[in-house]
Amino acid sequence: MIKTIFIPERIDSYYIFSQRIVGIDIGRTAVYATIVRAHGSKRTVEQCLEEPISSNNTLPQEERISDALKALKSRLGAYNTLHVAFPSASVVFKELSIPFTGLKKIKMVVPFEVESLLPFALDQAVIDSIATYQDTAHNRTDLLVAGVKQEHIAQFLSIFEQADMRVDKLSVDMFELYGLYTSIPHYAHLKDIVALIDIGLTSIRLAIIVNGQLKYIRVLPTGLIVAAKKIAALVH
Repeated sequence: MIKTIFIPERIDSYYIFSQRIVGIDIGRTAVYATIVRAHGSKRTVEQCLEEPISSNNTLPQEERISDALKALKSRLGAYNTLHVAFPSASVVFKELSIPFTGLKKIKMVVPFEVESLLPFALDQAVIDSIATYQDTAHNRTDLLVAGVKQEHIAQFLSIFEQADMRVDKLSVDMFELYGLYTSIPHYAHLKDIVALIDIGLTSIRLAIIVNGQLKYIRVLPTGLIVAAKKIAALVH
């Protein structure tokens, strides 16, 4: 007699049971959350929330962000999964071309191929990659590789631990933006060159997409604050 039956929550991207998913992005002055309801193949944005980060500079920045997360958590209600965007400004991006295909083999080789390109030791790094182009006829794969120092990841996650929030998925913010872009049917098969631009207060994040494939990501150390100061100087 069967007493217990295990049923998966989802099959690939199809959710058998309704799931409430929270995505969080930490900005310079506020923490932002988007709550998405996933059921079957349907996704519904339920709510977008913003919680300001205290400007009290007598407190460490990590503590102020953690306090904002605690306040935000009380507004979220019950949820199943927490996804968090890691800032591109702390990531090193490199483009690679590997003379073979096959995801499993690529994942094994990428850290050694990118080691000489990183500004820090490989044993201090967390490495991930996206295949931007595969040519099976010529046995070649183009990759966009992201490298982050382990200490930056640990420091970032500790902020959520202080707020008693378990992170289920951590991903680079621009990778997630690219994923959102390609999930929109109208844009998924465009053959144009597309630039995704995120203008922040202190930086500009830029992703270039060619023929639907992410080619490279750049973070420019300028933003709205710098632009506002330049405009103010011109006015006066």
